[in-house]
Amino acid sequence: MISGIQSNGDESFTFTPHGIYAASGGGYELYYNTIWMTGNLPNGATPITAAVALNTGVTGVKMLNNILANEQTTTATAGKTYALYSASAASPFSVIDNNAYSAVGPNSTLAYVNGAARPTLTALRTATGQDQASVATRVYLASNIPGSINPVFNRSCDLNGRARPIPNFPVDFMGSTRNATTPDIGALEFTPTALPAPTAANQVIDFGQVVPPLTATASTGSAGTRVWYGNAALTQRLFAGDSYATGRTAVGVYTYYVVDSVNTCVSSATTVTLTIRQPQSTVAALRDLSLSLFPNPASATRPLTLEITGPARVLEVEVLDALGRPVHHQQARHSLGTSRTELSTSNLAPGIYLLRLSTEGQTTSRRVVVE
Repeated sequence: MISGIQSNGDESFTFTPHGIYAASGGGYELYYNTIWMTGNLPNGATPITAAVALNTGVTGVKMLNNILANEQTTTATAGKTYALYSASAASPFSVIDNNAYSAVGPNSTLAYVNGAARPTLTALRTATGQDQASVATRVYLASNIPGSINPVFNRSCDLNGRARPIPNFPVDFMGSTRNATTPDIGALEFTPTALPAPTAANQVIDFGQVVPPLTATASTGSAGTRVWYGNAALTQRLFAGDSYATGRTAVGVYTYYVVDSVNTCVSSATTVTLTIRQPQSTVAALRDLSLSLFPNPASATRPLTLEITGPARVLEVEVLDALGRPVHHQQARHSLGTSRTELSTSNLAPGIYLLRLSTEGQTTSRRVVVE
């Protein structure tokens, strides 16, 4: 385990901090290391720092099962931070695989190999001709025990069981027995723990109102990704993100499931419902009126009739389509007793509509179907 290596910084990479630095020679074997670089380099115009740095001429290096995490920053905008750096024009690696590469920060790049920056795992694989079982990930580390660096257990599932077994390393850094067939990447064996389920509120709205997105939050914040599903088995993936616009507009109860995920660690699902209901009429100005609509369903040849019984009122009548857009407007002038007002449906396409009735600043609504 290597961490806490810092300096003021310098030009290039020779006198800047690295987790492991090989200046010359060859035949090095780097297995099961956890290297965590943190802090800032304030000096130098072009400082270079890496979790593992190899000078020109170093050859025959074997690297397996290592965590190379570089979170260092440089004050100089031309500074560079890498998980892996090799100054040679050709790959110095005889074997390189099953490593976890992580470079985080404004001046970070995943690796520099064969004389060029390798910003992605695909580019690094092209340069080394290997690394097929390696991962490029945001590694989360912690120092829960003095002298020890451990992966954050509920954010490191992509490191669990991903190392290559090496017979001469039956135990980890702390003396725990390594899994003989699927050991973990890095200095420690560990067991992932569960992520907390996200929090998400149910939504209840009246038909015709703007349908808000469903929103979820989680303890992982921006480190995690909220993923929405349409079934409890979590096989119908719908969306990835904090806010999910369902696209629903019709009356009904719709159920969704959202999980939090970080580096293949997935929480249990939170159930979220969206209820679109028939509008509730409780307003005083309308309570004295008896309102009925017929026929419903209506059609172009069977227009709607609004029947009103009660005190005299003038009602504004508005028809909204399924997207909440007004498509028809007229007045219904009601005298004391019972009156009927015909509402034309000849210009309405078949579908579900909302009939909104307003008087004296109060509003009620009815669901209408046009065939």
